[in-house]
Amino acid sequence: MALCPLFFLLFAAILQSQYRFDNWTTSDGLPQNSVLDILQTHDSYLWFTTSDGLVRFDGVKFTVFNRDNSPGMTSTRLTALYEDPNHDLWIGSEADGLLKRHNGAFTDYGKESGLSRLGIRSRSIGSDPSGALMVLHVDGVARQRNERFERIDTGAFPNNPLIGFPVVKWGDPVEFWSQNNNGLAAFINGETFVWGRREGLPAVEILAAGEDERGTLWLGAVGKLFRRDGAYLRQAPLPSGCSSSHDFSFVKAR
Repeated sequence: MALCPLFFLLFAAILQSQYRFDNWTTSDGLPQNSVLDILQTHDSYLWFTTSDGLVRFDGVKFTVFNRDNSPGMTSTRLTALYEDPNHDLWIGSEADGLLKRHNGAFTDYGKESGLSRLGIRSRSIGSDPSGALMVLHVDGVARQRNERFERIDTGAFPNNPLIGFPVVKWGDPVEFWSQNNNGLAAFINGETFVWGRREGLPAVEILAAGEDERGTLWLGAVGKLFRRDGAYLRQAPLPSGCSSSHDFSFVKAR
């Protein structure tokens, strides 16, 4: 999946009336144009996951981390990013579990750590209200406890999701979302909620969800952008520079 080609929806108080966009490609130093997740860490660096390594941007140049230059990295096909309360960076991969970057060193967490199946999608790492790390993967939701991961009971969620992701929120614990043939589901504070066609869910695959500081929910699909309007979802105009073939991801501005 390719973002727009590297697309930022920067949440601000005037989100609903104004956007800001930057566009970078391999010509600027990215290892690939396909970026699956975006994160701004506490030190203001921007981080990107690609299928050819982890990328850090300092506002001027891109630095690429991969198996050739970073001991401990077990995969370069990377999907998800999350900074925990201790400012450690967690990175999900397509087939090799999780990586943690602590003080510049990488450690991998896979089957031996309790992640029974290792595929982790974009924006599928977060923390619960206590600060414990949580991961949405193909078997469900797992919570870290004493350096191991344990699957937690989420009822029917994610119910064989086509896709899964946490919503971007302002200062709240993670909310895990997934979509299947029955609709869009959310696992929020231990409860599962489902939205279907009657609530205005479009007949497209939702790839990302983000909530701005006004509490407005935004949903991104391939070439489509939706905004919650009361109890319904309304399609919003595509921002300038995006086409019907691009995907969307959301990141909060600091």
